[in-house]
Amino acid sequence: MMMNHLNDDTMQDYLDGNISAREREEVRQHLEECEQCRDLLASYQDVFAALEREPDFELPKNFTRKVIRQTHKRAIGSLQFGLLQIFFILAAAIAVINVVLTYVQVDTFTATAKTTADAFKDLAQQLGVPMQSALTKIHFNGFFIVILLVGFVGLYLLDRFLLQPRFKPVADQ
Repeated sequence: MMMNHLNDDTMQDYLDGNISAREREEVRQHLEECEQCRDLLASYQDVFAALEREPDFELPKNFTRKVIRQTHKRAIGSLQFGLLQIFFILAAAIAVINVVLTYVQVDTFTATAKTTADAFKDLAQQLGVPMQSALTKIHFNGFFIVILLVGFVGLYLLDRFLLQPRFKPVADQ
């Protein structure tokens, strides 16, 4: 059988006994013919023997907990980066709203927003005079109410899908 030199994976599989009987025989025959591979085998056997002589390394019982805690602290440290992401998302949303307001006819949208604002005023009247008087003093524009609602929904979604998964506490093991 004509064979090139054995590679590291084959040599380690041979030493570990992770190859078939046929492959094992081919490797053994190659080792009989190739001095370079025999030297490599001897080196691997020395390494394996040295590893066997080494005492087992035992980790402290709380090692896992410490690693998880340190990893969690690093994640919390990246909160500033998360807040920066939120800032850029909000800035992009404001830019999109400005572009839409500039290039899109908003008469229909404004009419719908005014109807929504009127509905909120009617709700305020049903809830009581103090709230109704506060709303009439402020003179809510329906458009701003819709923007406010969209903003709150956006903040909820950011919190739900960006911040909560990122900073979910890790259970101690």
